Amino acid sequence: MQKYDHAFTLGFSLISACEDASDVTHEMLREAIHRRLRDLEHSHAINPAQGESLVDACDAPFDTFEIKENTP
Repeated sequence: MQKYDHAFTLGFSLISACEDASDVTHEMLREAIHRRLRDLEHSHAINPAQGESLVDACDAPFDTFEIKENTP
């Protein structure tokens, strides 16, 4: 059976004090990603038909390749 590896993106935002984002830290990015995921879960849970889901947020994959399985 063929299998495929798909690469997706998840957009999110955060606020920082520097225009070039040089002050953005690992912790700030992690919290922004968690916040985005919580918001998506909340939106989808309230109204699955109308709320934004992870499928909506991630859209189509930007890269896909077939996985070659090693068979002895």
